[in-house]
Amino acid sequence: MKKIELEISDELWTQLEALRSESGLTSMNDFLLAILQQFADQKGSGVSKEEDEEIRKRLEDLGYM
Repeated sequence: MKKIELEISDELWTQLEALRSESGLTSMNDFLLAILQQFADQKGSGVSKEEDEEIRKRLEDLGYM
């Protein structure tokens, strides 16, 4: 596992802290890892957000979701 140091502006930190609190995660580290993982998953899937939404809608229409 890699350990990094990251500088974040006070304004961004405040926004992230509010989002972390809403998420229910107690650790900022866990919250940031979840955000980074979600971003990597979206970029790595090769499917755009619009395509993903269309797939979800089709699956819902078919009764799978």
